[in-house]
Amino acid sequence: MENLVKKTMTAFLVLLTLMIPVSAGTYSNAGMNTYTVEEGTELLDVYVGYSATSDEEVNITYSGAALYRDYVDSFNVSANTTLGASVTSRLLLADNLEAGNYSIQVSIDSNVTGTTSSVTPITLTVNPDIVDELEANLVADNDYEEEVSPGDTIVLELELENGNTIYNDVSLEAYLVDALNNGKRVSDIQETGDFNLGVEEQEVVTMEFLVEDDLDEGTYYIYVIATSDETSEGESLFEEMYEVTVERDEHSLVVTDLRVSNAAAGETVDVAVTILNNGQTDEDNVLVSLSVAGQTVTSDYFTVEEDEELVRYFTLTLPSGASGNELVTVAVANEDVSVSSSTTVNVEARNQAASLTEEQVAALLEARLNQGNNNGFDDLSLGWLVAGLLVVYLLVSNRGLMPTTSRAASTSSRGRRSSKKYY
Repeated sequence: MENLVKKTMTAFLVLLTLMIPVSAGTYSNAGMNTYTVEEGTELLDVYVGYSATSDEEVNITYSGAALYRDYVDSFNVSANTTLGASVTSRLLLADNLEAGNYSIQVSIDSNVTGTTSSVTPITLTVNPDIVDELEANLVADNDYEEEVSPGDTIVLELELENGNTIYNDVSLEAYLVDALNNGKRVSDIQETGDFNLGVEEQEVVTMEFLVEDDLDEGTYYIYVIATSDETSEGESLFEEMYEVTVERDEHSLVVTDLRVSNAAAGETVDVAVTILNNGQTDEDNVLVSLSVAGQTVTSDYFTVEEDEELVRYFTLTLPSGASGNELVTVAVANEDVSVSSSTTVNVEARNQAASLTEEQVAALLEARLNQGNNNGFDDLSLGWLVAGLLVVYLLVSNRGLMPTTSRAASTSSRGRRSSKKYY
């Protein structure tokens, strides 16, 4: 009897479980699983549609010989999303992908039980590169540094050689993309001005862009795209990608920010220096030296840990003779690394009281002496007294206030750990 009761209760619980609705997301790439590119294409955008009845964390995995490597694209799905919403994944294709048909496998992984999917492999067709007048390789040569460090500036030089076609209003864009993170852009976009390329004309284009101070080590690509009046909307004159390796130096400090408060001559000025350690080790015994308008202050020794960003604060008094745009220079150093940065501060000139000229003082003395000769000794003494006071006044007003001794207010605050910036 007891076994019968247990079996009955178990069956009842199973039935209740089946009757409870389960939250589920539905994912589909139907109608979005076929793509065609030409040989030499580097990046491929693919799409997956979805709907969801609850919040979900979803991972889409792409794999196959057509890809530079397997990719996992992660994103969050909000509840009550209807089918029609989609997520875009940018895939970096394998180098020198030959013409032919390729299959890219797609799989869905979610943290919500009951997630369903109707995702099929992606069919990628690579067509031979058909060279015509608008697709001729205009880039005859390139020059750039293949190994850089965070904070470096990449200088890319492209030598263009034209054939028999005239191109009007040619413009180039270049930026860094992360090869291991779905080709995401990790730098500002640099653009050239418009220029023309005549028949058999050569042009050298130079572009510079900054490697972010806190960029992780790894493999990146300089992505370059060119357009002209002869290209249709959505098309390019040419696209190029150049591999760059980002490696951190063993010892590296960067001044990421330098801020100075406005002040008048003779007044105190506040300075904040932000320092980032983007090297591979902690930096001990670091000193900060600050100089402005002939005044110099130095911090105490301190440590900047690996990946740490901190701020040092200074307060000093500007000389009374300072005025206009004064240069503010900061040097950060220890026995292994030394960096510097500078900015300017606009100093308001100190208001000076009106003073007598030397000619005016001489004339006043002569008048007092003459008055003394006419009126007696008492008037003469008074004249000398007044003249002496005027001379003292003249000297003080012309000389101004002597600069006061300044010292550094040395305080620090721990900053963020390395934060990647994406655009």
